Amino acid sequence: MCLSLVLSLGVAACSEDEKDTVPANYLQVGSKYYALKKGFVVKYSESNLGKDLYDLELDLMGSGLNYDNDEGVFKGKGPVFYLTADTTSGTEIVSGEYDFTDDYDNYPEVNKAYGASYWTSFEPENMGYDGRVLLEGSVSIEVDENGVYEVSYEGKDELDNSIKVYYKGVINFIDASGEED
Repeated sequence: MCLSLVLSLGVAACSEDEKDTVPANYLQVGSKYYALKKGFVVKYSESNLGKDLYDLELDLMGSGLNYDNDEGVFKGKGPVFYLTADTTSGTEIVSGEYDFTDDYDNYPEVNKAYGASYWTSFEPENMGYDGRVLLEGSVSIEVDENGVYEVSYEGKDELDNSIKVYYKGVINFIDASGEED
């Protein structure tokens, strides 16, 4: 009986430890972590309002979501960190600090991020989501010579939840604009 008690306590301790493991790439809402497994930069169109800027969407997401090339949409379900960055490149988000803004009077402005938000369980097929808008701060984006992105953010959402995002890895580029560069 003592042995079974010790074993059950050991198993309980192991499973508790596993819950506390922080994923390498994550979205953190309060004390809860959501693993981010892949990233995409999507170009829907040129912003270029005489300023040579591009609107590029950054999507960091869990393993349950995938891009369907045939239909040109994301499918599946999972966590997502999203923003639209105004940047000087049409194929990657240029390294820098991107300040969050909802000031569309001066749109577009270089190194500004519009529509920054997250979902803990986004499901595009049914539009089922629990999205929250990020209200403050800026996101740091660094891209090395091999195309590896490092993205970090720390701030609050509109419900005053503490939010952190960290992602380091290759991000795939999708040109959904229908335009030729």
